[in-house]
Amino acid sequence: MEKIEISIIIPIHKYDMNLIKSLESAINQNFSLCYEIICVLDNTNNITYEKVKEYQIKYPNLIKIYVVNYHDPGETRNYGINKSIGEYIYFLDSDDFILPNTLTLLYAKAKTFNSDIVIGNHYLYFPKKGKKKSNQAFKLLSEGLIEKNKIITKALKDLNIRGFVWNKLFKASLIKDNNLKFLDTNYTIEDRPFLLECIILANKVYISKDLTYFYVQHSSSFVKSSNKLGFMQKSLNADFICKLILLKYHMYEDIKYKKLLVYRRTSLINDAKKIQKTLNIKYNLLVNQIERQLRLITNDLLYVYNTPWEKVVLNMNLEFSDKYKRLAKSTLVKDLRNYQ
Repeated sequence: MEKIEISIIIPIHKYDMNLIKSLESAINQNFSLCYEIICVLDNTNNITYEKVKEYQIKYPNLIKIYVVNYHDPGETRNYGINKSIGEYIYFLDSDDFILPNTLTLLYAKAKTFNSDIVIGNHYLYFPKKGKKKSNQAFKLLSEGLIEKNKIITKALKDLNIRGFVWNKLFKASLIKDNNLKFLDTNYTIEDRPFLLECIILANKVYISKDLTYFYVQHSSSFVKSSNKLGFMQKSLNADFICKLILLKYHMYEDIKYKKLLVYRRTSLINDAKKIQKTLNIKYNLLVNQIERQLRLITNDLLYVYNTPWEKVVLNMNLEFSDKYKRLAKSTLVKDLRNYQ
C-alpha cells in the first residue's frame, strides 16, 4: 500500500447539494500522490449515508466512511483525526468546496519550507448570485514563513487568518503527538482554541496567498444557523479558553491579550444593542452581561464563570505564575442564551 500523504477530514451533518459539491471537489484533486477522504457522518439520516456511499463505492481506495452519533463538529473532527493515516491533515467543511490544485499547492509549501502549518487564502462564495469575492484582508499579508506571535495575534483577532481550521494544512504529528483535541461545541466555538494551540506548538507556519478554498456564504451554514445569542456566548467562551491556553504556554503577556480583546468589545456590544432592540430587552441588560464577561476574561485573577470551565482549567494542568496563582469562581454571570 502506498503511503498516504494527506487526509481530508469532512464532518457531515446533513445531505444537500452543497455536500455533493464539497465531496466532488475533494475527489477531483490533481494531487499526484496518495491521499484519503475521511467522511464522518455525524448523526445523519439514511439519505445522507446512501449518497456518500455511492461515491465510496465508485472510489473505494479514496473515500472512507464512518458513522458516529455525536452531532457535534468538534467530536466529529476528533474522530476523523483518530482514523486518519496521512502525514498531513486538511479540514474541509461539508458546505464549502476547494479548487482542484488545493492539495498540490499547500503540500508543496509544506514540504519546501518544512512547515507544520500552511495557511491558504480563500474566496467568499455567494451561491445565490453564483459569484465569488477574494479575501481582501489577506492582501495585507506577505507570502512566506511568519513570526509566531504575529500569526497568533491575527488568528485571535479572527481577521486576516480567520480563527477557522479550514483552508489550512496541518502536519498530523503536530496534532497527534501533542494530543490536541477540539472542544465540545455545546459550550464554545471549537476552531479558534484548537488553531491557537496548533500555532503555539508549531515550529514553522507558512502563509500562502494562493486562493484555494471557497467559503460559502448562506444562511443554512452550521455556524450561521445557530442563534445569535448562542453564537455570541460561545465566542466569549472561546475567548476565555484562549486565555487559558496563552497562560498554559506562558504567552499571555507577550501577546498582550487584554489589548487584543478591545477590538471584540465594539462588535459584540453593537450586536448586543441590535438584539436588545429586537427582543425588547430593557435597561441594557445584555450589554452589561457582555461587558462583565469581558472584564472577567481580562481580569488578573483567573475567573471560572461558567460551570464547564472548572474542568477545562484542571485538565490543562496550568502552572500559575504569582500573578495568576488562584482561581475565583463566579456564578453571577448570566448566560446570554437565557435572554432568548
